[in-house]
Amino acid sequence: KQWYQRRVAITPGVYLKDNLGESWKDLAVCLKIPSPRIKGIEADAWQVEKMAYDMLHEWRQREKESATVDKLIEALERAQCKKLVKGVQARCQSYHFRING
Repeated sequence: KQWYQRRVAITPGVYLKDNLGESWKDLAVCLKIPSPRIKGIEADAWQVEKMAYDMLHEWRQREKESATVDKLIEALERAQCKKLVKGVQARCQSYHFRING
């Protein structure tokens, strides 16, 4: 598989959790995380970084092998987080392994 067809590994998730800020909710909507679950994530975590991480983890768990880098990038663009796309691409291209989470 090409790097953009691979399942999202932990590395870009760590980058995103540290850089998404409040935009994690916009990304969650674009990744089709249900609204009640977004509210649950928000209620369970007290740091925005933890909320972003939990949301990405949930998406990876739900989508399994379909949680690909290209789908994540498409969602970032729809969520108006284009500035983070290059960071995700760089981290995904530099790692040629998959971490199941």
